[in-house]
Amino acid sequence: MKYIADKLNGQGEVNYSMTWPHLPGMTPSVTSVLMSDAVADGAACTLNATLTQKLTTSTDTTSVGKYSVSFKDIKRVEAISYQEEYNCKTADENQKITLLPDVFLLRISSDKAVFVVTWNSTYDYHNGQPPTKDPRTPRSQRDISFFIADKDTADHLAKAMTHAAELCGANKEKDPFD
Repeated sequence: MKYIADKLNGQGEVNYSMTWPHLPGMTPSVTSVLMSDAVADGAACTLNATLTQKLTTSTDTTSVGKYSVSFKDIKRVEAISYQEEYNCKTADENQKITLLPDVFLLRISSDKAVFVVTWNSTYDYHNGQPPTKDPRTPRSQRDISFFIADKDTADHLAKAMTHAAELCGANKEKDPFD
């Protein structure tokens, strides 16, 4: 599990630009994502991490998410292209995006909402007013994603997380007499 935390902490910022090819002249959004403070606890089978995301468009947004993952609740881990995943969700060609460079998502899923995420966001509208803060209460989710810069690292982390989940007892059949 230390390998997982070290890889998440050590990758640095993941930067990408999102454009909408069907909207010529539209300013691309520029995003920077940094995973930090990842700590894996083998005895508790947990991973806690902080994700800081900065999005620059006409409004600058900074969001800080605190993630808590229980390995024993993981049902599936996959490494997928963010651009492909985004574009597969829409049949409308006018909603398709291009990411430069493409980045990868380490998607972690469960059958129930067990992954806890707490977001705090700040919006700067560049209108002379102080930035607006939007703290959120913790919420449980069925899926969470970590941004990874390259496919090889995303694939290795997916395998490592799947192995850690198995060691923690994920996906084991329950004994009907327990």
